[in-house]
Amino acid sequence: MYGYLISFEKYNIFVLFKKIVYPYFLFSIISIIVWLVITRENQSADDINNIFLGVAYGVGSHPWLSFNIALWFLPCLFVSGLIFNEIKIHIIRRFYLFLPAIFLLAIACNLIPFRLPWGLDVAPMAILFITIGYVIRQNDFDKFLSSRSVFDILIVTTLISYLVVSINGHVGMSYRNYGNSFLFVLGALSGTLFLYSISRFYSGLLSVVGRHSLILFAMHLPIYFLMNVILIDLLKFKVDLYQPYIAIVYVALTTFLLVSLSIYSKKHFQSLIKNKAKSLFDSIQ
Repeated sequence: MYGYLISFEKYNIFVLFKKIVYPYFLFSIISIIVWLVITRENQSADDINNIFLGVAYGVGSHPWLSFNIALWFLPCLFVSGLIFNEIKIHIIRRFYLFLPAIFLLAIACNLIPFRLPWGLDVAPMAILFITIGYVIRQNDFDKFLSSRSVFDILIVTTLISYLVVSINGHVGMSYRNYGNSFLFVLGALSGTLFLYSISRFYSGLLSVVGRHSLILFAMHLPIYFLMNVILIDLLKFKVDLYQPYIAIVYVALTTFLLVSLSIYSKKHFQSLIKNKAKSLFDSIQ
């Protein structure tokens, strides 16, 4: 969806740094603080050093970013966005050649016996998805989709996703495990199309979540750890984390807390910064 939604014409390294790298370091600091508070009795000086090395290396597998594994996506997205921004003009003209080449490069990078910093070994797979989204956007995908039955699309994508999961098993880009690479891409595209189709009916709720997706993505694991500490350790609730209804409750609580926090921070912190800046400017005058 990133390649489909983002206007790359306005993007450069400074914009990408502000929108991706800065939040990466900010959320890393917050996550580290939460992690150290929760595990303070089990941390040594070496563990703390490894935590900061993990932030610098920016890879989503053990032991890197163990305090918040989800953050791997941001440095990888930064690298992938920079590379794609440089080659997008050539891709759009000959995407039928570039897509297979990028796919083969992603498979080749998966053979590297060690992880590269900032997701460089995962970047080709990310660029493949960005390219597909970008090419679809350039070819008026909305018009094509509007001529199809959404119900039929949901049925087909659900069936494809189920078959892919059944055959390909547990996979994940964060630790560079694609299983069958073709099935991995097919399942990812099918799932994306499924969610995009749903958004046409429930755009209100999804648009709210979408506007605050960065904080939801970056902070859902620290909130999960904190809820476990509060509910299980402090309040002594017996919580079976493997029960589906518990997962639904956790997701609902996490979404509510983080969206509320995001709305509050955007409303008050931005006005506070503007007032401070105005006061500073007036004092200089």
